[in-house]
This record gives sequence, structure tokens and C-alpha cells, in this order.
Amino acid sequence: MATILISQIDLRNPAPGTYTAAWYIDWTCSIVDVLHHATETHLTTDSVMNAKNQPDIANLHIEFLRPCIRQDSTITITVLRTGAATSTVQLQLAQEGQVRVIALATAINFDRVLGPTPTPDFDGVLAHQPDPNWIALRVSGEIIPFTCRILVLNPCNSFQYDSICDAWNSMENDRIDATYLTMMTDIIPAEKSPGAPAAIPNTATEAMKSSTFTNTVTLGIEFTKRVSGDARPRFIFTRTAANLL
Repeated sequence: MATILISQIDLRNPAPGTYTAAWYIDWTCSIVDVLHHATETHLTTDSVMNAKNQPDIANLHIEFLRPCIRQDSTITITVLRTGAATSTVQLQLAQEGQVRVIALATAINFDRVLGPTPTPDFDGVLAHQPDPNWIALRVSGEIIPFTCRILVLNPCNSFQYDSICDAWNSMENDRIDATYLTMMTDIIPAEKSPGAPAAIPNTATEAMKSSTFTNTVTLGIEFTKRVSGDARPRFIFTRTAANLL
């Protein structure tokens, strides 16, 4: 049974990707609930998104361009990207034919386990002992020289999902502080020695053969705890999600 709020939003779907929502005197102070309900509905009823089985909203970013008024709203939803683990949709809310709010929503399925594979034995890795779930490597070459100082652990059995790269990272002979973390936000074994880090070359000649090249356009960094003194870790976990549109 629908809640009172859902009932009074009275969401309707007159055309694919288009929804209408009523305004009700009790709820006129908020439009976020309308956007959330429209997104949630689209994720489970749109044929494209329903096929992805990502009914949950992981993130909802909203930009209020103009004040909303006491009038019914039209919400247009566009699927920007679909992926194996997450997808992204864009919403535009209009009143009187004028776009007043835009939003981006990330769809996910919370029932799926998206965490990393089992935590490595860090002491064993540093002692060059093989780990059953992670393989140690270093990227050394001409393109980004400092990568040779970073020990990277990647899953032995490839990555769980397309476009998502999980890794544990350690700085050579050093612990990781906040400055190292800042640098890491912008960085996207051999049979004879199974526990030793595998060396991966990165030459300018090889780079020239690449079909794509990435460059940072914008970057936001948020710190949620102090990283200093004895709290500095030896390894940090990173998850990178990449899109190719």
C-alpha cells in the first residue's frame, strides 16, 4: 500500500521517460521527494533500467536552478549510462515549461555484494609471499615514473564487474598520509617468483599505440578522518569506476 506522501505525489507516466507529479499543500516545501519517487519508479518500470536489475538509488545530486511554484511538475528522465554494477540517470523537473531543477541519480542493487575480495595478508605480501586472492605488481616506465614506487595488489581472478577496478595500494618504504591520499585520487607475478611483485613496463612507444587517452578535468576530494602519526596505514583500498561514452 502506498504511503500518504506517495499517494499525494500522484506520479503518472504519460510517455516513456516522462512523468507528472501533483503538488499538495502539505508537501509544497519539498521537491526532493518527488524526484526520488520518480527516479525509483523509473528504475523499476522502464524497460532498459528494469533489465539492469538496479532498483536502488545510491546517490542523488540535485541542482536547484529556479524556485519551484505551487503547480504540477513534469519530470523527464534520461538514461545516461548503464553498467554491470551501477547506472546513471539524469532528471529535469519543469513547471510552466521552464526547467527548474536538474538531478543526477546513481542506480545500484544493494542486494549485490560489491565489496572487495578477501583482505590480503599485508605482512605476507611485504615479505614477498604469494597471496591466494591478490597479485602484487608495480608499473614502471617512462609515462608516470612515480608509479614504480607504488605496490599495487589486484584480484587474482580478474575484477568482479566490468569497468570497476579494485586494488590495494602501498607506498614503497613509507606509510600513507593525507598528502599521499590526495595524489592517489588522481591515479587511476612472475612464475619463477610467485610472491614477488610483477613488473609491468610502461613505455612511451606503447602509449602511442593507445586508442584512448584520459586527462583530469575536475576533481573533488573529501576527507572524513585525520590521517597522521601512528594512524597512517601501510595499504589503502581504492575502487575505480570508468565509463566510456
